[in-house]
Amino acid sequence: YTPQIKRYLPIDMFIMDNKKHAGFRQNRRRLRSPPGGCEQMLLYLWRQLSTPPMQTKPGYKPSELGPIPDDWEVASVGDMFLFKNGLNKAKEFFGYGFPIVNYMDVFKYPGLNKNDIHGKVNVTLQERQNYNVKKGDVFFTRTSETVEEIGIASVMLDDCQNTVFSGFILRARPCDGSLDIYFNKYLFASSCVRKQIVSKSSYTTRALT
Repeated sequence: YTPQIKRYLPIDMFIMDNKKHAGFRQNRRRLRSPPGGCEQMLLYLWRQLSTPPMQTKPGYKPSELGPIPDDWEVASVGDMFLFKNGLNKAKEFFGYGFPIVNYMDVFKYPGLNKNDIHGKVNVTLQERQNYNVKKGDVFFTRTSETVEEIGIASVMLDDCQNTVFSGFILRARPCDGSLDIYFNKYLFASSCVRKQIVSKSSYTTRALT
């Protein structure tokens, strides 16, 4: 069982016998409620301990996500990418200067080519260095009127010179080349990743005056 379950489990709550019931049999000796007297936690513990260990076929190994191939690893997005907010400037700086990846570019294109970027902004050399765009960068929409449009992703598929990105989007730069950029284009548009992003989104109220 997991460390989270073990925290609420008295040492003598169950006696294990691995001779029956697909490897486990539970003989209840003494039950003690977890902190707060949560009956649902007791039921959860019982079900977890009554479940036989996960069986995996040859060539696979167990993981927190379920069985995966032996040569695969589980990693968090935060371990694979470095995140940075984009450039914010007054409106008089826009319309001329250097290319800028804008919100609608990310919203419209899961895979972004340099010819898709039409916005311009007047920026300094320091700003071009701080907010530069590279092939393989993943951009996410930061805000939206609806939660379904939060975290829409776009992957930069081309090399871009002197290009920056807007403060309305978030840049995720791969820490290494272990993920293919075309795989990332599919991955961050998949329903399972979208559900995780939406579930972690927060709501704010905008003043109307």
